[in-house]
Amino acid sequence: MKDSMIVVQALLLGLGALLLSPLGATLVATIGGLLTAAWTSQLAAFTVIFATGYGLLVDSLIWVFKARISDVEINARRFTLAITVGTATIGLLAYGTTIALGLLPRNPVAEIFILVGGILSGLFGGYLGVIVWRRAGRYFIA
Repeated sequence: MKDSMIVVQALLLGLGALLLSPLGATLVATIGGLLTAAWTSQLAAFTVIFATGYGLLVDSLIWVFKARISDVEINARRFTLAITVGTATIGLLAYGTTIALGLLPRNPVAEIFILVGGILSGLFGGYLGVIVWRRAGRYFIA
């Protein structure tokens, strides 16, 4: 439940990808994963692996969708799409892995909730990223 709505993480990864290109989201996600793993040590390895994978996915999708037009300009739709696809994909991958390893039983309701939560979180996080970047991005790029 706590991992299904990750708007803040989606926002920070998107901004990290724009500020610290080419692997900014990966760096931000890995640091977040290490901090989270220190808090919940039972599955620390999975936490760090999936956090880093989330960052790599966001970085690569921003590049694949050509969401960045220049150092200061981004395409709002493509950027939001990259964040949304990355968030939904990593949520389903993480959930599928926990099912495959037998850590959780299969639950279709949870699967739908994770997919919808990932899509909504990605949309909202990507949209907020566009707003923040358009208002403050030019001040961060030297």
